[in-house]
Amino acid sequence: MAVSGGAQIKFLLVLLAVVGLLIIGFQNNDEVVLKMLFWPVSINRALLFLLLFGAGVVAGMLLSWYILRGRKPKQEPPAA
Repeated sequence: MAVSGGAQIKFLLVLLAVVGLLIIGFQNNDEVVLKMLFWPVSINRALLFLLLFGAGVVAGMLLSWYILRGRKPKQEPPAA
């Protein structure tokens, strides 16, 4: 089964992003303390990066869905 060139490029970009995230995760595995309102939260820095990346992906998907939802398909003018 042949794979199109666009699918190969998309696969390579996703693979590159995953490898980059793994490298960043292994290099940043110390604890950080987040102060949220009145209590501190201790979390692994790599996990924090992963959570923020996931939040960004979800926000981007929701924003693109919201923008595309507002577009109406062009209607053909009525035939005279």
